[in-house]
Amino acid sequence: MRSLLSALLAAHLMSLASCVYHTSSDSKVIEKVRNTEIIRQPAFQYLQQNVLEGREPVISVIGSSVTAGSGATGKTHTWIHLLSERLKAAEGLEKLIYLNHGFPGYSTKQMLAQGKVDVLREENPSIIIFETCLINDFVQNISIEESKTNIQSLVLNMQKMAPKARIIITSPNPRKENLTKNKTGSSYEDYVIETGKFIKLHGWEYVDIYSEFTKQIKASKTSMDKVMYDFVHPNDLGYAIWAKILEQYFLSDNKKEAAQE
Repeated sequence: MRSLLSALLAAHLMSLASCVYHTSSDSKVIEKVRNTEIIRQPAFQYLQQNVLEGREPVISVIGSSVTAGSGATGKTHTWIHLLSERLKAAEGLEKLIYLNHGFPGYSTKQMLAQGKVDVLREENPSIIIFETCLINDFVQNISIEESKTNIQSLVLNMQKMAPKARIIITSPNPRKENLTKNKTGSSYEDYVIETGKFIKLHGWEYVDIYSEFTKQIKASKTSMDKVMYDFVHPNDLGYAIWAKILEQYFLSDNKKEAAQE
């Protein structure tokens, strides 16, 4: 394990050294390059690197009821539990732990107003997975523009609370009905599409669970009824699909959704 982790640290130090000779006026460019390199590094390797640097491998997740796991038969069938169990098979991550902050019914507005991300200050996570609570924004008729502003504020707060953490933003799962419009004149799918564009425009790391989940059930000819507990929440099978999408992302070095120029 030491040989693998030593190689990861050496590569990390070399990437930092390449930035030493730039002037302070280039600091924003340097920061974008550094963040791009972190994003392109597979997330499981980032966790391994943290272990070598003496940090406990911790993933903090924050979001709504679909992060909490509503609809699953138990904690062991939530997407974060399934993901963590799979990641523990990677060298050096046997002691990986996760901390779940899923708040049923919460919108981005409520998350922001009640300071729900403040808990991250004490946890010092290596990675934060932020599920954007769009199901509740849609239901509560929060405009897409306000959702974007709230997401930005929440991400900035996360960066303040846990400055060393890598933040991975995800959309929620599809609902049984995604095209019906709310009082703002927007559909749930509109929320996912428009906030996804906004997130990528800022160069933040993003996994579109909504689209990939939809693609996978269509490819397997599986009906939504078989993967959903109710109109909104996945069942055990649905959460297993969600976990698999994230597992593939964590193990991949081809981050098509991340580091937009």
